[in-house]
Amino acid sequence: SDNAFDKFDSYYQKFEDKAKEHEEKYGEGTGDYRHRQYKKQRDEYANNSISK
Repeated sequence: SDNAFDKFDSYYQKFEDKAKEHEEKYGEGTGDYRHRQYKKQRDEYANNSISK
């Protein structure tokens, strides 16, 4: 549902700082890291929401 993903979007904000840190440490594009983490976390979040 849209509501679940709205909640996820606010939850996901926590990854912004981690992405920036990662870019500084490893020189990897923040976008690549952010996209990987977002997809991973979104899948987990969706699976958890569905199973409840």
